[in-house]
Amino acid sequence: MARNSIRRIVVATDFSRPANQALKYACAFAESFGAELHVLHVVVEPLPLPAPDGAWIRPEDAVPGMVEKAHRDLAAATDGVKLKAGRLIRSIEVGLPIEQ
Repeated sequence: MARNSIRRIVVATDFSRPANQALKYACAFAESFGAELHVLHVVVEPLPLPAPDGAWIRPEDAVPGMVEKAHRDLAAATDGVKLKAGRLIRSIEVGLPIEQ
């Protein structure tokens, strides 16, 4: 009988302290199995909001900046991750976390 092995691990992050703890645990788990580690952050599209000048901030105008910031934050959160046996993959998605 073939022994099952873990080849991929996915950990989601919202950059909170508990998410950072989960990332550390996932790194150790990935290292012990030589697995790929996929770190995912989901940018939630905001609702239209009124701006101070009376105009509206549209989600389609806000999302690119939010995604850019998420890329910087994800890079910072995973900067110290060094996997000897596996590979680190960073992903940013736009939508609702429950759907990703």
